[in-house]
Amino acid sequence: MAPPTGRSTFTSRLTRELLRRYRVSARRLSHPGSPESGRNLVCANRILDREKMRVEKAIRVLYGRFFYRFPNGESAADVYDRITGFRETLRADIDIGRFQPPGQRNPNMNLVIVSHGLTLRVFLMRWYKWTVEQFEGLNNFSNGGMIVMQTGYGGRYSLLVHHTPEELREFGLTDEMLTDQEWQKFARPGELNYDILTTGQSFFTHFDTGNNKT
Repeated sequence: MAPPTGRSTFTSRLTRELLRRYRVSARRLSHPGSPESGRNLVCANRILDREKMRVEKAIRVLYGRFFYRFPNGESAADVYDRITGFRETLRADIDIGRFQPPGQRNPNMNLVIVSHGLTLRVFLMRWYKWTVEQFEGLNNFSNGGMIVMQTGYGGRYSLLVHHTPEELREFGLTDEMLTDQEWQKFARPGELNYDILTTGQSFFTHFDTGNNKT
């Protein structure tokens, strides 16, 4: 194996080559509906120095990881908007069998989404309707890390089919989120979990109107 300095040099060269190729492809390809295209190209043309990145990350901690936007970058809130459209398209494609050959539809179909840790966490947040506070409590994946949403007994996707509660707690799920995942494991599509405010009850219906007189 190469010494640490050698690995750093190799990684730097690889990163620069990837950025160079991205600049070429970004000029050739358009990204319909994405206002971030130009911003991403700017990011590919410059690499923040370590000290500036350290300062930006410190500011992000104070501001909040969901809403903070890096200079010439995007926030998790920006990613959330794009993930919303992606999620709806993905569900529609699954329902019509777009990922399987005609006449060979199988309920055991598997899909793999390869992306940044932030995007994957936002995807889970959007799918399970987690709050900003719950999102900010999640830990990022390690390099090559993965998480599995698997169909439960009722037909909904749950993280508790493949993963243990201990694994999900390490990822950052709270007891309330684990309770919801246990419900997802047995619930059917179309059912609502009325014990979780963001996925069940209608707006304000959880308040006790008898104790809130005007």
